[in-house]
Amino acid sequence: MFLRFLLASLSVVLVLSVLPAVTSLERVKTYSLKRSDGSDIVYHLISSSSPAHDATEKRSLLVALQGSDCNSALNNPALQRDLWALRPRSDLLLVEKRGIDETLVWSDDPERADCPQEAVHLDTPGRRARDVSRVLAGFPDSEIHYSSIVAVGGSEGAVVAALLNEKIWGLDAIVMFNSGGRNFRDDIEHSMAASIPDPEQLKAVRSEFLGFWQMVRTSREPLEFEVSGHGYNWWREMVLQDLWLVLLDARAPVLLIQGGQDEAVSPRSVDRLVRDLQKERPEILTYELLPELDHRLYDLKGQNRMNEVMQGAAFWLKDHLTEKAEGEDPGEDLMQQFRMPLSVTR
Repeated sequence: MFLRFLLASLSVVLVLSVLPAVTSLERVKTYSLKRSDGSDIVYHLISSSSPAHDATEKRSLLVALQGSDCNSALNNPALQRDLWALRPRSDLLLVEKRGIDETLVWSDDPERADCPQEAVHLDTPGRRARDVSRVLAGFPDSEIHYSSIVAVGGSEGAVVAALLNEKIWGLDAIVMFNSGGRNFRDDIEHSMAASIPDPEQLKAVRSEFLGFWQMVRTSREPLEFEVSGHGYNWWREMVLQDLWLVLLDARAPVLLIQGGQDEAVSPRSVDRLVRDLQKERPEILTYELLPELDHRLYDLKGQNRMNEVMQGAAFWLKDHLTEKAEGEDPGEDLMQQFRMPLSVTR
């Protein structure tokens, strides 16, 4: 019962309607770097303009980070169609998860049978953050002329962005949405309560989940299992992770956006996370609660609002970049339509 619940719960990742990639292939350059164990980090750099522009020209870079699904970042339409709206004149960096490249066709199946076993058992948010850090440190010489670097991600991608902000200098800002609270357990239990109306069934599923959680937390040796498309390494990292400690060491300003209708992570836990952070680092965090949006940033009518939220976040970004000479016009602040009458930006 618990495993069936997790399959349904953790499938609420940031995968939107299945559309083809929106970028022409001539603007995509694919590279690879070696990890210390000899495996490849595959990444894609998508130019905001034609390939013929001056490589020495200063440009901005947007690092877009997908959720927990087993898909190629290059084949994820939301990253290019919606997240790029945060900085449409920037170049876009997409780093694949371990064991995945662009040959993996798009699927919205959370436990797809063809997910590479390397991704299932070796991919973790921390691994992803280390890979992105390695990529940013190892760009080809012709691609290093970026005047600013911004990371954006939702769900697990938001956690990766936070880890990246903790680990490296050089990021100018990060935008996180629907990241979850300080403890992943709170988010799982929130999702259980939102999706299991029967009290007795909820009690049974929660009990089984807590047994699984305790088993992973106290294990001294890696365990062989696959739950909701993830193996021991992913679960162990999520069980032990404290997002408050990660954000406490943030080096760049953070915009944290949370949908009030989110049933996959707990808005209440996110609110507690924000309050705790503001006691220690009030200068680092801006918080926006958007009451009518859900985990995928859909509104109450079922309309995808991610693009508009990203355009609204561009206003915050313009104010927080350390360099402001790019001349980018973020347009109208479209996020204002989703706020409460009094914004809860803190």
